[in-house]
Amino acid sequence: MADGTATEVAPQEQVPLVLPEENNHGQPEVPQETSPHAEIGLTENVQKMVEKEKEAAEKPTKPKVELQSLPTRAYLDQTVVPILLQGLSTLSKERPPNPIEYLATYLLKNKDQLITFDACNTLFHVRGSPGELYSNVASRFGVEINPKPLNDSFKYFFREFYKTLPNFGANENKTAEKWWYGVVTQTFRSAGYHDEANLARISSVLYREFSTSKYWQVYAETHSVLEHLKNQNYHLAVVSNFDERLGEILERLSLNDYFDFIACSFSAGVYKPSPKIFELALNHFGVKAEEALHVGDNVDLDYKPAMQLGMKSFIVDRFCMDFSEKIVSPEHIIRDLTPLLKL
Repeated sequence: MADGTATEVAPQEQVPLVLPEENNHGQPEVPQETSPHAEIGLTENVQKMVEKEKEAAEKPTKPKVELQSLPTRAYLDQTVVPILLQGLSTLSKERPPNPIEYLATYLLKNKDQLITFDACNTLFHVRGSPGELYSNVASRFGVEINPKPLNDSFKYFFREFYKTLPNFGANENKTAEKWWYGVVTQTFRSAGYHDEANLARISSVLYREFSTSKYWQVYAETHSVLEHLKNQNYHLAVVSNFDERLGEILERLSLNDYFDFIACSFSAGVYKPSPKIFELALNHFGVKAEEALHVGDNVDLDYKPAMQLGMKSFIVDRFCMDFSEKIVSPEHIIRDLTPLLKL
């Protein structure tokens, strides 16, 4: 400009909705292709919406460490872009006369929300009773023992060990194998069997095989319900008092891919009914408690703590328990997961 000549300003390029990342020289890398939605004239408006969302997200809120630590592009890819692109796709098909209002309504109606699930006895259950499974494994080592006393002993010692060493002994050991060894051996001893060498073998087999799908059964409606909820743009998470094998079990049962986050008590170091384990999921997605729903089978570990935190909650009552209306509202009781198909 020193010589007084005019400088032509190049027209601004339209770029995809996802904000660009910086390259090694500190300059933004601008993709060359134009937005696929430019032809319907919404790119600029949508970019403004994204900017407003970004400004709102930057206002002081409760800590959301996981999301806030992401680069800008990854943050938008994980939170805004998927539902925004779905809305634009629907908009381009419908071609309404008021596209901005239509898109805003679509986003509000279909915004991501969070549903958390307990694992055992909510999504899946044990095939048979512990006493039956323990007896079957013992028979491989030539030990014949009645499943009934084994089952009674298991119930007692599981409760006692959890009181003495809560959360499967997570504070004491890197895995729960030693904790389960104590439960298994005490269960057999109480039922009258004391061969320590065989008990060690039986415990090892049980611990290994319980990490597979051999002893677990997914409830009939689980897959279809989770598939429906994913298609409805819900974030799904597991919040469960379980040992470190939970992820492997979910994988073996073909459930893992439905979930965006798994809060396993053993790995997290906190367990229900503490609100902290629920907050792990809420903070991961940046969702307020009142925008989330928890589904579980235990009143004291699932329903009460979730409600006290401000979440909505359903109790899955597969066995027709007689809950007091003072404790559980009747409209919060479901017999299985199928009512979630209405969400």
